[in-house]
Amino acid sequence: MELTFDPDGDHLYIHLSEAGIARTLAVSREIVVDLDADGAPVGIELLRVSQWAGEDAHFHLRFELPGHGEIALDIPFPDAE
Repeated sequence: MELTFDPDGDHLYIHLSEAGIARTLAVSREIVVDLDADGAPVGIELLRVSQWAGEDAHFHLRFELPGHGEIALDIPFPDAE
């Protein structure tokens, strides 16, 4: 898993796989999931991430991904340096 943070755009991309992206699913206004041809997650984009960080400087996210069940993430907020 690799994280890419864009402080100017205020979004975070979580790379889960090197597979090609076949389609994109908007789970919510702030969560977009890229899927491969088999429907497996390739990456997750989180928009407006600065509002998501908790007091412990972690993202605590939980959402339902159709066909895959619940996704739970606990990720340290990346440094913008």
